[in-house]
Amino acid sequence: MSNNAKEVGKRLKEARAEILGLPIEACASKMQLSVEEVEAIEAGQREATEEELDKFSRLYRLRKEYFLQDDTPWDDPSREQKVMELFNADQPPSAHDTNELLKFARFLQHAGPAPAPYCEPTTTQSPKPQTP
Repeated sequence: MSNNAKEVGKRLKEARAEILGLPIEACASKMQLSVEEVEAIEAGQREATEEELDKFSRLYRLRKEYFLQDDTPWDDPSREQKVMELFNADQPPSAHDTNELLKFARFLQHAGPAPAPYCEPTTTQSPKPQTP
């Protein structure tokens, strides 16, 4: 399987499990795939079709490019400097914190529009007519 399929699968799993916290069973159900098929796609053992990438994109509310992009590697030496500049920090963050922050920033960069807030429908009651 191609390295691209492995990278796409890694990003799909990252978005589902780490960022959204969506169980694989729920993902498979929404995607109309078996759990095994989703696992194979996430492991890079099988390439996702264009249609499946579109569905993942809609389900995760991310642009398809998020899964297909060729990012700067996580071990790029400039990433720590970028994070420090972003937060005007005196001390460098831990490697774990830097990775988590960059993953979240990448997610936000490719996130779709925020969903409309859910509001409970309100019922308005007409004033009762007063009887003389």
